[in-house]
Amino acid sequence: MAEHPDSALIFLESIPFPQKLSRADRALYALLLTQARYKNYITLDDDSLIKVAVDYYGKKKSLRAAQAHYYWGAAYRDMGNVPFAVEEYLKAIELMPEKDDFLAMIYDNLAECYLEEDLYDVAMEAYKKAYQILHKDKEHAYYPLRGMAHVFLVQNQLDSALCYFQKAYDCVLVTQDSS
Repeated sequence: MAEHPDSALIFLESIPFPQKLSRADRALYALLLTQARYKNYITLDDDSLIKVAVDYYGKKKSLRAAQAHYYWGAAYRDMGNVPFAVEEYLKAIELMPEKDDFLAMIYDNLAECYLEEDLYDVAMEAYKKAYQILHKDKEHAYYPLRGMAHVFLVQNQLDSALCYFQKAYDCVLVTQDSS
């Protein structure tokens, strides 16, 4: 999934009769298929699939429960319902069992939602939380740095925006990430 989400998507879509899987396997299938679609930039314009995983994993702290709520939030965001996306991202944060890259990704996407709603201070706080988790990981730290720069930019704080864009660019140079 991490290295070849396109292959994961093809594999998952080739599973015949997923509705005949056990309840646990159906929930995992729903989570992984939603994740594969998301990672392949396929718009999540329906939440019925991920809802299977959300209902199964419930509200007990676990990575799978957090992932289910995160992807439910992503579906809401793709459907243009930012307030519900924020709600699901916040639930995902509550359900995360540890601070890791996935938690940082949740904070980063939550910040983007706040930014869309012109809530600059809370967006900045969410980006900072993502950066606190990733600050030693130059490969991914540029995401929240870029987000903080964007918050400064839309607030017309150009010197601060330039400073944070430069920090993000420096991270990219270290990792030689062409994107």
